[in-house]
Amino acid sequence: MLVLDCFGELRVLTDQRELQVGRRFRAQMDALPNGTPEHDEALRRYIEALRAHRNLDGGHWVASADPAAASQALTGSVARAELRAAALVLCVVDRGVGAIVLAESE
Repeated sequence: MLVLDCFGELRVLTDQRELQVGRRFRAQMDALPNGTPEHDEALRRYIEALRAHRNLDGGHWVASADPAAASQALTGSVARAELRAAALVLCVVDRGVGAIVLAESE
């Protein structure tokens, strides 16, 4: 997630493609009680479905799995004069959530 502070107007940019793919496959898993063998099996199938849609048109893109996926990144621009600060917020599974301040002006 990229958060831009454009002098009081916050713009939050996220890539929803993995979420959109996941919605198509998680209904069965969500309908089952957590911790049951049936839920565990549905979770396995859900993860397999996500992996099957990785780095494909209509799916989601992961550059660590294929560096060529970087060409599918969402891009844009904001004039420097309009930008007060920017922060990249990362969610790393084994380390929680962290933020990197990319730019800040007075």
